[in-house]
Amino acid sequence: MSNFLKEKNIEQWATIPDTQIFSNNRGEPRGIDIRAFKAVENCLKEYWWDGCVILGDFMDFNCISHFNKGSPGLVEGQTLAKDYKIANEILDRLLRAIRKKNPKAKIIYLEGNHEYRVIKYINENPERKGHDEVPINLRLKERDIRWVPCYDKNRYFIKGKLTFIHGIFVTDLHAKAHVMKYGTSIITGHDHDLQIYSYHRAGKNDNIVGVSMMCLCTPQRWEKGPNRWQLGWGVVSFWKNGYFQIHPIPINGYRFVFNNKEYKA
Repeated sequence: MSNFLKEKNIEQWATIPDTQIFSNNRGEPRGIDIRAFKAVENCLKEYWWDGCVILGDFMDFNCISHFNKGSPGLVEGQTLAKDYKIANEILDRLLRAIRKKNPKAKIIYLEGNHEYRVIKYINENPERKGHDEVPINLRLKERDIRWVPCYDKNRYFIKGKLTFIHGIFVTDLHAKAHVMKYGTSIITGHDHDLQIYSYHRAGKNDNIVGVSMMCLCTPQRWEKGPNRWQLGWGVVSFWKNGYFQIHPIPINGYRFVFNNKEYKA
């Protein structure tokens, strides 16, 4: 945190969008764009963070996806154990970066629709209850990470006048759809693009805004041809009265600028 932010009591939070981590049959990371993540990681290490919101779909769970049912060849050699091993390694890197200058930085992990695949898998295989859940295998309590079950319990994270959810809409105007659905300013992941919508209210000085915060993952095999996926992440500054300023940070050519400095990988 800069001296200016400390003097003004302004908190600085990072937002990490979908990484969709899974492992191939050789135990190698897939889903996450490691090069883009590395650039973000390098930036995070240099600043004070009061907190970080992981916007969901941190993991992919390709090996239990219903999209692969009936096609065992697509997931041959892939296992939950391999997925969790890779995800734990990436999560360790993220926590070291976020908490490097502030060991007490708050970490919020929102459940995405991909994490919810585990709940559906356990419902089909109840003997796996207590073994395969995300909070257990990523040791969230041990790491002092707050788990928010957006899909399983319809929960979301609120800080000041801003709400964080993973996201539920995939329409062209999904940022607007989320604002209209929740009636509040909101940041989402889920759609993998940068989209901003502002809802103006007469006589007010706190218009509602919806922001889709891009992604840190690579398009999968079913994404044929052009797609709207945009690499990026974001920062939110919070004042004590709950007002905020959102800073989306697109990554183009594996480089971006933050705080007047270029980061690349």
